[in-house]
Amino acid sequence: RQVTGSQRPGSLICMLLFCLLFVIVTPPPGAATASSLRVMTYNVYGMFVQDDVPLAVMRPHRPDLVLLQEVRNTQHVTALSQALGLSYWRFAPYARGRGGVALLSRWPLGPAHKLVWESSPQGKVALAARVDSPLGHFWTCSVHLDNPLSRRTPTSLWQKALFLWQEFFTATPRTQQAQELST
Repeated sequence: RQVTGSQRPGSLICMLLFCLLFVIVTPPPGAATASSLRVMTYNVYGMFVQDDVPLAVMRPHRPDLVLLQEVRNTQHVTALSQALGLSYWRFAPYARGRGGVALLSRWPLGPAHKLVWESSPQGKVALAARVDSPLGHFWTCSVHLDNPLSRRTPTSLWQKALFLWQEFFTATPRTQQAQELST
């Protein structure tokens, strides 16, 4: 279908307005306000990666709150917490053992609430706690859903397309876990 001259200016004006709004609303890079909050989430792949790798990524950003997945144990969480200067933390082991999820915070954390997925063959979990920050009180949650590629990795193009179809358009364990978290 050919675009007529009367359709083009309207879409151009909309695009220009969107860009102008983006420039006005978005703060310049590096501009921090007095009420900024720096949050990071990181899967540290704890059993296989040395701590200096994730720390090299996280330290320069000076996060106030870090949500971690695949930490080894409480000693691992303690070491990461100290290295990042985040005094408060919570840890929840996976239901099947070997690692867990953690919350690290600059500010005090309330009691932790662990959610064990009913539909998790891998025993993954979510961990939530209330953060008592100077900006106010809010909840944070570190989540680790099951890895759909843990049993088999698609190799052919057809297998990859089928995998994507199933992930996006069918009820998978990850879909059920996301629904449990939402509830």
